[in-house]
Amino acid sequence: MDSTRTRSRTWLLVAAFLVCYGALLPLRPLRIPDEGRYAEIPREMIASGDWVCPRLLGLPYFEKPVGGYWLNALGQLAFGETNFAVRFPMALATGLTALILGLLVRRATGGAGRGLLAATVFLFGFLPYLFGTHAVLDPFLCTFLTLALASFWMAYSAASGGARLRWWIAFGLACGGAFLVKGFVALAVPVVAIVPFMLWQRRWRELLGYGALSVVVATLLALPWSLAVNARNPDYWNFFFWNEHVRRFAGDDAQHARAWWYYLPVLLAMCLPWTVTALRALRRSWDRGVRGADAFQRFLLLAVVAPFLLFSAARGKLATYVLPCFVPLAALVAIELVERGRAVGRRALRADGWCNAILAALLLAGLGVSQAVAERPLFAAGDGAALAVAVGFLLAWLALAVAVAVGRLPGVGGLAATVACAALATPFMAPAALLADTMPQTLLRAHAPQVASCATLACNDVTLAPAVAWEYRRADVVLLGDRGELKYGLDYPEGAGRYVDRQDIRAWIAAARRRGSIAVFFRAKPGKVEKRFADFPEPDRADWHGTTAVLYYEGP
Repeated sequence: MDSTRTRSRTWLLVAAFLVCYGALLPLRPLRIPDEGRYAEIPREMIASGDWVCPRLLGLPYFEKPVGGYWLNALGQLAFGETNFAVRFPMALATGLTALILGLLVRRATGGAGRGLLAATVFLFGFLPYLFGTHAVLDPFLCTFLTLALASFWMAYSAASGGARLRWWIAFGLACGGAFLVKGFVALAVPVVAIVPFMLWQRRWRELLGYGALSVVVATLLALPWSLAVNARNPDYWNFFFWNEHVRRFAGDDAQHARAWWYYLPVLLAMCLPWTVTALRALRRSWDRGVRGADAFQRFLLLAVVAPFLLFSAARGKLATYVLPCFVPLAALVAIELVERGRAVGRRALRADGWCNAILAALLLAGLGVSQAVAERPLFAAGDGAALAVAVGFLLAWLALAVAVAVGRLPGVGGLAATVACAALATPFMAPAALLADTMPQTLLRAHAPQVASCATLACNDVTLAPAVAWEYRRADVVLLGDRGELKYGLDYPEGAGRYVDRQDIRAWIAAARRRGSIAVFFRAKPGKVEKRFADFPEPDRADWHGTTAVLYYEGP
């Protein structure tokens, strides 16, 4: 690929990134539980001036280290308390991951086109796009781990001892940053790939020496905050290590417990729209990296497979955990498309076109059947506009995929365009029931005038409560009958009077309304509304939106 074409395609990729990852961020309501939580914790951090101990609803919240909240808080300091500010750091982190990946592939393979292609494959995968435009911490982790892998490879291939030393230090800094975002698991991810690779390459002495230096560097980076939070909250590391690592990895009561094969379909979905090419790239990297002598492909293959197996061995699993596996896989896809030649690459992308066309057609047919025969269709009678957008997106996906499959569109551009269509459609195709249940921001904003006069705010759902606190800038929300992930923080002195058992809700409301009016934010799963609502006295006013409601109890 000549330099002029590379530059033009680079600017096209930058423009597509700015539109899909940037311009659309404010248009979608915040989603619960994650986006409400990761908006509110940094807001409370800024409001309180406490940058050491993470708090949610004013309660100690020890499920993650502080690094991700710092980065989120920077977004709010720069852009205010807005949806854009909440999501912008994740989008920026995703862009930085693509940039680091592109530079790594370019340096390791000597091809600018391969680097640009790797960045494109990563940015325009369906699940990387989804995670990169939502307020979750995994894009931060992915950036630090990508920087760690790139720094390691630069150290491995360095021509001089001084350069090798500098890159091993950079590797330690990246691992320290990853630790501050996610904890000890962030250190395990690069280790499980790098240790076998260095042993395979018979450079274990270098691993022992420089690896020890990197551990020291990572420790020094993480140590100031680690000591500070321990001084303020001596139980932090006990809870974080045992509850968030040991129990989640191996405990019988692990949160988000899943079967060992859970990540197999997740990885296939994560590779969309490049799934077929990704599978071929993995097979090819086995031939060239394991059976052959290509050290870079061997390293990339280990960086995909080893963390994947590590996460699969854990009992607790979430789809976002394996996002770092897609980074080296995107590099393998780019190498596969370029090194196998134009004809072979075109055939692989055409196969992906057919795969995407079949999937889009199945989803379109499933939506039609559901709307026609389901007792509770996804889109209700008042969701005509959202339904039209969803159908339009599926038709666009189908048309683009078929065009790629029959060779009427370039494979990379056509498949990337399917993700761009998803980006353009996503803010406008949510049905009203989904908005009320998982994206309640519109409902909460509609009640802002009435809520402003209420002395007490309460919520019967711990996943909804952070969204309530964020929307009204009040951390003093009382939890009614549901402690969830805040159970640990409620045991601290700050938790006094912040939780009411279900059997005591009626008495608590009777007492609280003598001090002023109350707004209760009610949420229940479909089919359990009547059972949960039975815990409450009849409100003076109630505004229902499906299974979500705002209940008002007037004061004296």
